Order: sequence, then C-alpha cells, then structure tokens
Amino acid sequence: MSIVRRLLLSIGAAVPLACAGAPPANLQKLVAPPPISIPNGTPVKFDPAHPVIVRYQYYPAASKQHHEQGSCMVKLTIGTDGLVRNAELTISSGFERLDEACLEAFRLERFLPATQDGKPVISTIALPINWRLN
Repeated sequence: MSIVRRLLLSIGAAVPLACAGAPPANLQKLVAPPPISIPNGTPVKFDPAHPVIVRYQYYPAASKQHHEQGSCMVKLTIGTDGLVRNAELTISSGFERLDEACLEAFRLERFLPATQDGKPVISTIALPINWRLN
C-alpha cells in the first residue's frame, strides 16, 4: 500500500499547509492576524498575478523523515515595489529546519504594496505557515 503525500501548506487567507498521516490532535494551527490599518490607505495584499504558494518542496526532507510538524508565523516587510525586504520569524514551529523553510518560502514572493493617499508605502504583514504531514 502506498502512502500519498500531499501539501496543504497553509498561508494566512490563502492558507498554506504541508501534509503524511494524520497530524497529532495537539498541533495548533496559526491564522493570520488582521491587516495593519493604514489611514487613507490599504494594507499589503496578495498579488493575484503572483500568487503566494508554499509548495511541498519547501518541506525539508529531514523534517519529513523525522515527522516534524508545527506552525510558524513570519513577519514580512514589503517594499513600495511589492517585494519582500525583510522576513522575520515571530513564532517558531519548534523545529529549526521548519523555521528556516518558513523564511525561505517568502524570500522571492511578490505582494501588492500597502498604499497611503494613493501612493505605495513600506509596510508589514504577518503570515502563518502550518507544516503538516498527512
């Protein structure tokens, strides 16, 4: 019998989740906090032309072998061009490999920048990744 492994890496609203076997019941799933309110503006948003997809290949091989699962929260600083300028881990998964993969997953992503008075501004967004083997 073969085990099918699939990725459900959950990112915020788009909910990325990585999944092999049923996850333990005590694993907490993180959700994105509400966006930062910007007076006369809009918060950072996902860019439909560049969807954020954390794929199964981001799940570290050693973490899969050791059945490591967990959730982490990453705070991203998004520049006026929509590119990630800084990525900082704010909640650890409890596993260094998964934490590093969280940061790596967002390094090259692109977002719609926050705006204020119609002009792009630097802002931050917090996004969770829930690593699950299924």
